[in-house]
Amino acid sequence: LAYKTYREMNKRCKSLYHKILLISIITAVITGLYPTISMFLYSSLPGLTTGGKEAIIIFIGCMLLTAFQSNIVVILRRVLSYNSEKMKELYSRYSRISEYKEVIAKPRAFFIINTPGSLLNITSKIRMSKYGNLSKIYDLLNHAIVVLMSTMSVMYISPCLFFLFLAIAIFNIESMLYIEEIRRKNFNKANIFDMHISKRDSDIISNIPLIQESLNKEIECNKIFERSKYRENILNKIRFVEVRNSLSQKGIGELLYTVILIGYIAYDIINTKDIGRFALITSAVTQFRWSTESLSSIYTQMSSSRNMVVDFEKKLATPKALNRKTGNEILQPSDNIISIKNAKFSYPEVKDITIFGDEKIERGADVIKGISTQIKPGEITAIIGSSGQGKTTMLNLIRHDYDLVSGSIKLGSKDITSLSDDEINKQISFIDQRVQFFDQTLLYNLKYFNEKATEDEVKKALDSAGLTEDVSSLKDGVYHKLGRNGSTLSGGQRQRLALARIFLTDRPIMILDE
Repeated sequence: LAYKTYREMNKRCKSLYHKILLISIITAVITGLYPTISMFLYSSLPGLTTGGKEAIIIFIGCMLLTAFQSNIVVILRRVLSYNSEKMKELYSRYSRISEYKEVIAKPRAFFIINTPGSLLNITSKIRMSKYGNLSKIYDLLNHAIVVLMSTMSVMYISPCLFFLFLAIAIFNIESMLYIEEIRRKNFNKANIFDMHISKRDSDIISNIPLIQESLNKEIECNKIFERSKYRENILNKIRFVEVRNSLSQKGIGELLYTVILIGYIAYDIINTKDIGRFALITSAVTQFRWSTESLSSIYTQMSSSRNMVVDFEKKLATPKALNRKTGNEILQPSDNIISIKNAKFSYPEVKDITIFGDEKIERGADVIKGISTQIKPGEITAIIGSSGQGKTTMLNLIRHDYDLVSGSIKLGSKDITSLSDDEINKQISFIDQRVQFFDQTLLYNLKYFNEKATEDEVKKALDSAGLTEDVSSLKDGVYHKLGRNGSTLSGGQRQRLALARIFLTDRPIMILDE
C-alpha cells in the first residue's frame, strides 16, 4: 500500500519524501551511536579518580559528543516534523482532485444510496490512511537502523543475551498483531453498529417539521438519548477489552525484559568489574527494546491503515447491482429518435458490500413490463399513470441510470448501452422532480450549462420559461443569490428556472419529470 501511494504522488511530493527519508536515516545513525559513546564515557570514570590524562580526554570528548548528539537529534527531528507536515499538505492538495473525479464519475443511481458528501468523507479517510501508511515508512526505517546498531552492540557483549531479547521481541510483536486483529474485528462491528444508530438519528433530524406537527418532540428526543446511551455502553465494553488485552501483553513483556536484564548485568559486573560494559548493555538493550516495540507498533499501525483502506474502498466501490454497460460510440445529429422495445425492468436490491458481499444481484417486483414505443422529433409525448406505475423509472432508464433486465432503448441507431453518460447528456436535457442549484446568483445557475450564452439568449430563455416578470421583481434581478438549492425561490420559480436553463442548452431531446 505504501509503494502504491508513493507511485500516486507527483514529483514535488516524491522529492520531499526522499529528503525526509535521508533526514530519518541520519537521525537513526546518530541515535544508534549512543550506547557506544556511553560505554567509553563510563569506562573512563575509574581513570578519573587516579587523574589519568587519557581518561580525562576520553571523558571530556564523550561528554561533548553526548551533548552534540542530543542537540543534533532534536534539530533533525524538528526539521523532519516540518517537512512531514509540508508533504502532508502537498499530498492532500493533489489527492483531492482525484477524489472529486472518482466521486463525480459514479453512476447517478449510486447517489440515491450515498450522498456525495458521505462519499467524499470516505475518500478523505482513504487519503489520510494512505498518507499515514506512507509516512510510517521513514519511522520504520529509522527504528530498523537503530535496531541494527543496538543489535551489533548487544552481540558484542553476548550473542546469547541478544537471542533471548530477540525471542521476547518476537513474542511482543506476535501478541500485538493478534490484539490488533481482535481490535479490527471489534472496530468493524462497532462501525456497523454506529452507522445504524446514526442512520436512525438522521432520520429523526431530517423529519423535524413532521415531529413538531405530531407533538412527538419529547418521545423522539428520548429515543435519541436512549440510543446514544446504549451506543456508549457498547463502545465502552469494546474499549475495556482492548485496554485489558494491551496491558496483559505489555506486562508480560516488561517482566521478562527486566528479569533477564537485571540478572545478566549482575552476572557481568561480578565477572568483569567493567562499568563501561554495564553502560553499553543497559543503553543498547534499552534501545533494542524501545526500537523493536516501536517497529512492532508501526507495523501494526500500517496493517491497520491498510485494512482501513480496504474496508473504505469496498464502501466506495459501485455495487454490482448498479454497474452498467457503457461504450464510446458517438451520436450524430440524426440520432434524435427514442426507440423503446420490450423494455422490462425491476429495481436491484443494493446492500452494504462490506457486510453482505457483492456476488448475487437480487431484484424486486417488475416496475416496467415489456413496454415498446417510439418518440419522434418534433413531438411532445406525455407518459401518464397513477403514482408508483413507473413513469419516473421509465425516464431514468432513457437516461441510462440503470441497465434494463431485458429489451432495449435506442437513441437513433445507437443502443444506450453503447454510449457514455457524457454522450447521452449531450443529447438529452433532463429536469427532475427535485431540481438542483448552486448557492450562487440566478445568472450563474442559468448559464451553468452554457457559459457563452449572450444577454439576448438569456432574456429569451427567461421569457420562454415565463420567468421574466419574477426576475424583474427581484431586487438584484439576475444577480439575485438563490441560496442553498434555490431556497430563496418558490417551488414553481425553481421549476421554471430549471426550464430556462434547459432552453439555453439547445439539446434536441427534453425530458421533464412532472
